[in-house]
Formats: sequence, C-alpha cells, structure tokens
Amino acid sequence: MPLYIGVKNGIDKGFTESDLNLINGLPFGMIMMVAGLGTIKDVEKFRLRVLEANFMNEIFNKDQLRKKLTIEFVQQMKDADWSCNVGTQTKAAFDKEIKRRLYEGHKYDFRDWIESRGKYHVKPLPEEAKQVLNTFNGSEE
Repeated sequence: MPLYIGVKNGIDKGFTESDLNLINGLPFGMIMMVAGLGTIKDVEKFRLRVLEANFMNEIFNKDQLRKKLTIEFVQQMKDADWSCNVGTQTKAAFDKEIKRRLYEGHKYDFRDWIESRGKYHVKPLPEEAKQVLNTFNGSEE
C-alpha cells in the first residue's frame, strides 16, 4: 500500500516549499508510522508525540524538528487538513511500544556488557573525576 501524506495545495494554504518537503515527505511519514498518527486532533499532543517518536528514531535532527514543529505550525497543518494514511494508535499503545524499545535496547546493551564484546571498556577515571565523585559519596579526602 502506498503512503499518502501531507497537505494538498499547500502553497495556497501558506506553506513554503521547505515546509511541504518536510510534512509531505516520506521521512515524516516514517515518523507517523512510529507515532501512530494519521490526523491531527489535538495540536499539542500531536506535536509532542511526533517529537518523541523522532527522539527515539532520529530520522530528523531533534533540535531542528523541535524548532520547526511549533504549536502554530502544527495548527497550520491541522487547519490545512494534513493527513497520513497510517494506522493510528492510542497514547497508551505508543507508550507501550516506546517502553518495549527501551527495554530491548537495555537488554542488548546489558548482554553486550556482560559478555564483554568490547563495547564497554573500563578506563581509569581522571583524578578530577574521582574527586567530584567522592564529594557525592560523602567521602571527601
């Protein structure tokens, strides 16, 4: 099934070519698949879930996407009937998937560490770092 995403006649609705390259593009559609969002019902909730989905996958630079996806921009998308033909999911289902991904990453990292595959190498701490840590431990020398 092809992915249909974006705004029709976006230039007429006040979007720039750059805006349309973002919100009508395949990478944004990939974020929608992760986020489980095909329409904008609540502007702030949509914005936050898109940013969180991108945070987990970083298809776009996190800081640049956050600057672009302002409340006003997402409201403009909503007013222009932006949509994407992806399956929608509840916030609870999205959160469950995020937890699953975090746990899978944790299990992989732990397995890598426990089996000493070389990802983690213990390096001696510099003296400055030891002093800082000792202040947190309450064992200032």
